[in-house]
Amino acid sequence: MIQTYPFELNKPKSWHGQGFSTASFRVSVPVPAYLHSIRISGPGGVSATAEATPNKPTVTASISVDKNNGLKTLQWVATDVDGDTLRANVYLKGDNGDWRGVAIDMTGSQLKLPVHNLPAAQSVTARIIISDGFNSTSVELDIGAGAPLSVLVTNPTDGAKEVNIMTEISAWVSNPLLAKSQGFEPVALPSGKITLNDASGLSVAASVRYLAAERIITLTPDEPLKPASIYQVTLAGLEDRWKNSLGEALSWSFETGPQELDPDAPPEIDDLRPDEIIDPPESTHSDSGQPATATGTKNQADQVVECTCECDIRLSADELCQMLCEEEFAACEDP
Repeated sequence: MIQTYPFELNKPKSWHGQGFSTASFRVSVPVPAYLHSIRISGPGGVSATAEATPNKPTVTASISVDKNNGLKTLQWVATDVDGDTLRANVYLKGDNGDWRGVAIDMTGSQLKLPVHNLPAAQSVTARIIISDGFNSTSVELDIGAGAPLSVLVTNPTDGAKEVNIMTEISAWVSNPLLAKSQGFEPVALPSGKITLNDASGLSVAASVRYLAAERIITLTPDEPLKPASIYQVTLAGLEDRWKNSLGEALSWSFETGPQELDPDAPPEIDDLRPDEIIDPPESTHSDSGQPATATGTKNQADQVVECTCECDIRLSADELCQMLCEEEFAACEDP
């Protein structure tokens, strides 16, 4: 006997708390070249034994890709002249990354790999290890690019309506971009560009930032957008940290909502009838706190009528003085 490896099993329980009469388990131990058998013993004696066979298994592997959805299928053919039961472990690694196990103790001969489950890398390598329990053989093959760089979500979404004129445009990308900082501090966009244009094609001035920790690109217009207007966002030239590119430029558009009017705001000049237009008042300020005089004119029946009123400058500025005097102006009658 070379070495013993004591271990204890906790008998699992069903969902209602009752114990199972049997339970399966898996034990992995290092196997030196001179090891010929493994024996599992318990209180009741020897439970299982495994004897080494002289030959290693052989394996060949291939990869197929569904062009419609990018699904990759890893296939292998494993044989053992000793007739041992073979099992497969599958690992993936992107570029210079670490190996990541994606399947353990498989008895089948193929594994489907959805593209979103692959490492985000320009090149992904698969390693298949076939074992008879003692002897193992591995094979590696390049299965092509990993998860492609794509835009997962945009805000606003393409075709969105009634968008707030103060909105911030953002795009959430699938893979991290090659930025100096990968934390929560916004940085300049490391590659490519994102632009905002109005319906006439004119560029809208804006600041662009990239938040690496969340893989979010933001574009913040310098000024509020125009109400009831169509805008187009274009994202182009992006590359992730593994040099995967976005491919063709991505564009989406949205429409802002109508401007919200303040019910307490004075009416715009265009909203007044010609006979209601009031010239700006001429106010005399008084430092003594006494009422000041505001004068103005009113077009009425093609005649100019001059009116005068007083307002308390202690309570208002010239604009408010004019507003307070509007009723008196409106009450002017023809001479």
